[in-house]
This record gives sequence, structure tokens and C-alpha cells, in this order.
Amino acid sequence: MVGEEGEGRQKSCPAPSQDFRLPEKNEDNEKIIKYLTEKREIEKKLVEEWIDRGDIYEEKKHHNVIFVGRDADGIPRYAHCRGTGEIKYRGDVAGSDKSYGFSYRGTDNQLFVFEAAIDWDTRPCLTII
Repeated sequence: MVGEEGEGRQKSCPAPSQDFRLPEKNEDNEKIIKYLTEKREIEKKLVEEWIDRGDIYEEKKHHNVIFVGRDADGIPRYAHCRGTGEIKYRGDVAGSDKSYGFSYRGTDNQLFVFEAAIDWDTRPCLTII
């Protein structure tokens, strides 16, 4: 029945891992905006929306893009780093819970599925109506 809790999901979420800490934010997001819009060709409006919601940001130390995954209460439980430079770096932040991956919830009835958040574009891989 639609709307019921699935067997795989608990109604209450356990506390986040004590090892999990989001990386420190950079003062601005210039490098990730340039990387995501120019190299990955993601619409700037969408990138700015994700930044405004705190779902992505530029990490201070290495200027990686940080993709944040949240639980149903909006608490960050997962973070993925993606390098913006010539060296292709990617990895999960220590203590991340992969069952709360980065996602974007739209307002229409389409489902877009990608191997990774960085692969986002406007062409659907799978559409459910």
C-alpha cells in the first residue's frame, strides 16, 4: 500500500555516526559553480538552488564539491567529495551512512536516475509516470 513504511526503513533514525563530520565550508562557492556549470554542464539555477539549500557546497581545504545526504528530519548523514581540479578525486566522508545519499526532490511526476550526483543533466535515464 502506498505511503506505508517499507521493511527496509525504520520509522525513527538512529543517531549519526560520531565519526561523521561535514568538511569545513569555503567562504564562497566560486570553484564548484564553475566546475558544475562549465565542466559538468549542470544548469546554474539548479546548482545555486542546491547551494542555497545547503545540499552542496565548496570544501575549504581542497575546494571539492561536497554533496550532502540527509535523513527524513533533514539531518546530514552522508557526504560525498568530488574534486574540481585536474586530479580526479572522489570519496565519501568518514562515517557517512550511504543509505542517505544525495538526492533532489522535484515537484513533478518524473524520476531521474543517475549513477552519481555529478552525472546530473536534464536527460532522464528512467522516467516513471
